[in-house]
Amino acid sequence: LAELHRHRILHQGVHPGSIFYDPDSQQVTLVDFGAASQLGAEGGGTINLMDLGSALAYISPERTGRINRLVDTRSDLYSLGATLYELLTGAAPFQSADPMQVVHGHIARNPVPPKEIEASIPAVVSELVLKLLAKSPEDRYQTAVGVYTDLTECARQLVANSSIQPFSLGRKDRDGRLRTAQRLY
Repeated sequence: LAELHRHRILHQGVHPGSIFYDPDSQQVTLVDFGAASQLGAEGGGTINLMDLGSALAYISPERTGRINRLVDTRSDLYSLGATLYELLTGAAPFQSADPMQVVHGHIARNPVPPKEIEASIPAVVSELVLKLLAKSPEDRYQTAVGVYTDLTECARQLVANSSIQPFSLGRKDRDGRLRTAQRLY
């Protein structure tokens, strides 16, 4: 994602089915670029939620078209958070047979922290996923590099200590772009 975002490309379809892992080469591949767009090319308008199918469980609040927000790279990070949530807990953060209930979850409900569902999940990993799933893009990670740096620290601690101790998230999460707030103050 960091490389895509560096080239100003939004994936707009990050979900478990768009990520492949080859255990032999330990290579992760991101596929399914059908919804990808150049940053700034999309209008943030409404989309047909029925066309999304199971991918609706991973869509960011701003991609639902139900809030007046532009879509940027942080939308992909929200979708990554929903994917990691499912990887850790076995279920997407918001589930319902009614697509509008899923959309409502993305926009207005907070997910149950992963640590409350699976006690073996380290607290900092649970916090990292919840930071990715923040409703407001300003409250999420701002860059994929920031997420990668924190995940790398988790992996380093796990290898060195067989556990992950709490640390301050987002220390290396710096976006060089000037972003104006989309809130009215």
